[in-house]
Amino acid sequence: FSHVVTAINDGGASISVPVKHWLSDASSYDFIGILLNDSYSEPTLSSSSKCKLEMLTSIAKSAPWSITREPFNLASFREICANLCSVQNDTSRRLLGVKLIEAFIVGRKAYVIECTSERIQHNMELAVVPESFCHLLQSAIRDQSSAVRTCAVTSFGSLLVTDWVVLLSHGSFIGSASSLDWTHVDSILSMCTPNGERSGNVRAAACKAVGGICTVCVG
Repeated sequence: FSHVVTAINDGGASISVPVKHWLSDASSYDFIGILLNDSYSEPTLSSSSKCKLEMLTSIAKSAPWSITREPFNLASFREICANLCSVQNDTSRRLLGVKLIEAFIVGRKAYVIECTSERIQHNMELAVVPESFCHLLQSAIRDQSSAVRTCAVTSFGSLLVTDWVVLLSHGSFIGSASSLDWTHVDSILSMCTPNGERSGNVRAAACKAVGGICTVCVG
């Protein structure tokens, strides 16, 4: 797999078109499984494990469907994100975890925009984000690290309308505005002002996230 690793890493935050096409082919299934397994089993953040996580982040953003197409791989990805985000004494690991989630959510949104509804239903588990990642993001927006908070609010700003239906109504598609759960929205709104958020970068990300939420929910 050395040629694949080089091709992905050379792409920085994205991957090349040939590699993206390869990831959609069944011949890449083993590679994704091995990468997820190796990323999950690393006990420390060595240069090798960091490289694997950065590679996984690139794949999650450019080819999110490669993560969700097999239940085992999706479960492994969830565990990796949860484990990284729960490390209390290591900001760098928490940041890597939130970046993984952000990459997947941003990549999924881009994928949905460029695909038809039929392909989306066939290739993506749209409900996976609210149930798997939003509780991690809600914790991350209270993190001591401004970088972690920025990634978290950016992720909320890239959620789909289907995600907000679940988050606002606890999975119920029927309900009055007064019965909706505004916890996530209120948290992000509070970060738009100096009184609620001391970091200018986080405030800017929060304001942009509010715009994104309004666009998908009202637009």
